[in-house]
Amino acid sequence: MRFTVLGAGGFIGRSLVTFLKSEGHEVLEIKRDYIDHINKSWGHTIYSIGLTSDFRLKPFETVEAHTEVLSKVLKEAEYDSFLYLSSTRVYFGAECTQESSNIKVNPTNKSDIYNISKLLGEALCLNINKPTIRVARLSNVVDASDNSDNFVSSLIKEALAGEIILRSDPKSAKDYISLNDALNLLTKISSHGNSRIYNVASGKLSEHIQWINKIKSAITCKVKILENAPKQIHNKINIEKISKEFSFTPSCPIEAVLNNINNIKRKTI
Repeated sequence: MRFTVLGAGGFIGRSLVTFLKSEGHEVLEIKRDYIDHINKSWGHTIYSIGLTSDFRLKPFETVEAHTEVLSKVLKEAEYDSFLYLSSTRVYFGAECTQESSNIKVNPTNKSDIYNISKLLGEALCLNINKPTIRVARLSNVVDASDNSDNFVSSLIKEALAGEIILRSDPKSAKDYISLNDALNLLTKISSHGNSRIYNVASGKLSEHIQWINKIKSAITCKVKILENAPKQIHNKINIEKISKEFSFTPSCPIEAVLNNINNIKRKTI
């Protein structure tokens, strides 16, 4: 099959390209300007353009990535299917995490510019009358190879430097999904998903202290926990749809990262 990955320079996009090629698929990589490729056949297209940890500092770039570029691509490109990568972050504060549940946002909250822009991108995709245009609300993807400033990646960097400084309550918790699980699911949803919108998550919460303990078991380091650090417990994500349609059983994201850390350490010895 032929796939096109927009945002192929980012962690998820780059990982998708590598995974799809390893599965024997033909892949068109678009890292920046899609105009250069607009006359090509895109096949199954995955839109992974977006901002993550720095969105609060770059509101204009966030809106542009999540909505403006998306709108132009949907109108101008030729594709067999289209998968927009959104985020389970949009459920923060929601009473339910089923894909059809109502979601609350507050435009005066600086952090909600991410959620609002992602939801606008979702709304644009889902209100086009094409069943092959889909949305994947992606959880916190973790892998030892991620070099970003996301929480788990930062912990690993600090551990390798000798000391982890935890700036949140150890009982804080989020849903995480291993990179390999995410790549497998996104490929299936993109090529033959039966629904228009999916949660792509593990369906389980991992506490920060669990991450600390596991990373410390793999990397000798000190741990410092700041006093009065804030506690934030995210919603448990509903994965009933992907479990039924794709017979999905999540791997343990902490163990997956731990195995990768050990592999990296063996290669450096």
